[in-house]
Amino acid sequence: MNTKLTAGFLVVLLMACGAPKANRADHEPPSAPAGPVEPPAPPLLASGGAHACIVRSDRTVACWGDNRYGQLGDGTTTEATAPVEVAHLGYVATVAAGEWFTCAALAMGQVKCWGDNSQWQLGAAMPRRSSTPVLLSVGPAMRLAAGRTHACAILINGDVTCWGDNRTSQTGVQRGSLAKPSLPVMVPYVVDAIDVAAGDEHTCAVQEDGQLLCWGDNHFGQLGHGVQEHHSFPPGPVPIAGKATAVAAGRRHTCALLQDRTVQCWGEGFEGQLGDGMRKDSLTPVRVAMQGSMPLERVTAITAGSQHTCALQEGGKVWCWGGNALGQLGRVEGLTADRPVFSQLADAVAVAAGGWHTCALRVGGVTTCVGQMQGKEGDE
Repeated sequence: MNTKLTAGFLVVLLMACGAPKANRADHEPPSAPAGPVEPPAPPLLASGGAHACIVRSDRTVACWGDNRYGQLGDGTTTEATAPVEVAHLGYVATVAAGEWFTCAALAMGQVKCWGDNSQWQLGAAMPRRSSTPVLLSVGPAMRLAAGRTHACAILINGDVTCWGDNRTSQTGVQRGSLAKPSLPVMVPYVVDAIDVAAGDEHTCAVQEDGQLLCWGDNHFGQLGHGVQEHHSFPPGPVPIAGKATAVAAGRRHTCALLQDRTVQCWGEGFEGQLGDGMRKDSLTPVRVAMQGSMPLERVTAITAGSQHTCALQEGGKVWCWGGNALGQLGRVEGLTADRPVFSQLADAVAVAAGGWHTCALRVGGVTTCVGQMQGKEGDE
């Protein structure tokens, strides 16, 4: 594999594939609109705080970037500018990358995680960190999400389970009863989940009926409930204008892909990461617009980094908006955008936004990343 690193732009050659589905669990969810929505395909490309991983065509996983906690999974803590294969995994269905850790769901539903474990984000109290995959007592899982220091899985029956740091109830347990990091726990009131996203300290899930539920930290309105509070639990519905099909969570903002293939965002917005042209926080969803009130349309996938958001449009173009300190929007560093701008990433079939970078898997198996894979001061 050839790798090229120039002026903060990382270009790597790699490959891809696949998708599954969920059933109804025996819970009583909040009321919601009727009619199922199509689940998104499980991600084969993931970006963390300063690293990225891809499920290759042979269903092995390769990662590159920062490796100070062993988040590349190759048994070392050595940074890699070219993809290195994750050890001891087997046939992988999907992958998720957190701030300093990574998780994968295997074809049979087992979940393995590696990297930093200071907040039990590997699903167990020990070891403190691991540079090779650790098997979790959770599953069978069909989809994963990884945030700053917590992670979640959608199980085959549509339930959601989470583990790791729980200081704002982001793992789905009332903070007062479990303020310390948690082992995997079932999230109440979420059923028939088809997508899940983990932010800094909040979590959201899309149900098969198109309803979106969020819980955890809400200092910036990232739960979309219309109020601003320290944290919110149990999971509550977000008043989006339509049915959701996918969700993405950034550091303190959240975005939903709707059935009409437009995007709505809410939460922290001072860097323009909500995409509505306003550069201010919003406690409720606002529509991402190209100009005026003209929405960004024909979107097939969304992803959120620390303070930026990107959307994959039908035809393969990647549009991004928000913070651009290290060129993560694919334009001149420092030039932020409060509305979608073309990232220079085209012919894409998948996109994943990390801390200060964005990666796209392109037609032909080439993975191109813009921005920089480096930890920012204060991240640890």
